[in-house]
Amino acid sequence: MYVSFLALRFFLTPFFQLKSYGAKKGAWAVVTGATDGIGKEFAFQLAKAGFNVMLVARNKELLAQTAEEIGA
Repeated sequence: MYVSFLALRFFLTPFFQLKSYGAKKGAWAVVTGATDGIGKEFAFQLAKAGFNVMLVARNKELLAQTAEEIGA
């Protein structure tokens, strides 16, 4: 339930501040399922907000592709 609340706030509220959860630029975030769907979008949004992102996925090739896309 809490994850759904965070997803709702993160994607649907443009004024959402990650700082309200104690996060700041340069902090680390671990994203599982980072090669597709919500996990991939979370990874992109966190990277865009200045976080260092550790990606976790089952498919090595898709993981490398996603990491390259985020790095670009």
